[in-house]
Amino acid sequence: MMEMMLITMAAAIAALVATHVLLHTMLERVDVAEYETALLYRQGRYIRVLEAGRHWIVKVFLGERVHLVDMRLTSHTIAGQDVLTADALQVRLTLLAQYRVGDAITATHATTNAVDIMYEDLQLTLRELVAEKTLEELMKDKSALATALTLRVRERAEAYGLTLHQAGIKDIVLPGTLKALLQSVEEAKQGARAKLEGARAELAATRIRLNTAKMIREHPELMRLRELEVASQAAELKIVVTPQT
Repeated sequence: MMEMMLITMAAAIAALVATHVLLHTMLERVDVAEYETALLYRQGRYIRVLEAGRHWIVKVFLGERVHLVDMRLTSHTIAGQDVLTADALQVRLTLLAQYRVGDAITATHATTNAVDIMYEDLQLTLRELVAEKTLEELMKDKSALATALTLRVRERAEAYGLTLHQAGIKDIVLPGTLKALLQSVEEAKQGARAKLEGARAELAATRIRLNTAKMIREHPELMRLRELEVASQAAELKIVVTPQT
């Protein structure tokens, strides 16, 4: 009797183990975070979006699998973009892109890699925009270039499921010879501005002297008043020295 009970228990345990192994082989646990979108596929066909939480999918007979997409905002730097300005000068730009997945289904189904395509769009559009500006215009207003770049690429990115929040120009690097040339030009401009200010000041002083001379010619009594004023000031400045005893 005891042997039958042991055999029955062993058979039950073996059955449980076999069932556990079978279920483990057939099923797969999937945990979906709040910031993720989970796409459920069955035998290669898209079925639906799984909500955040724990799910069990059937791998063996139904051929189910889950593709997880991170929906959080992310930032990426695209460095070393050598481009030519409208005046045929080469500059190196560093881009900063802030984006997130706006439509997980489109981003997964429309392209093999939506992020890579957006990077290519940013680089090509940057070249087009910089080619329309001279170096002086580019250095003067980087924000206008960043705004134009964002607006142009944002519309394209939406077509493959990405939302571009902002694209900006992080750095503008000039070749050494061009940097030295621009520095000398800026120094020359500053020197010219200083000379211009000096000339303006001299012109203003000359106009004042001419106006004063004209007023004295038309009103001689003003000259007499000025002489009296100078004489009065001189009298106030006289120093009285008393002999020492």
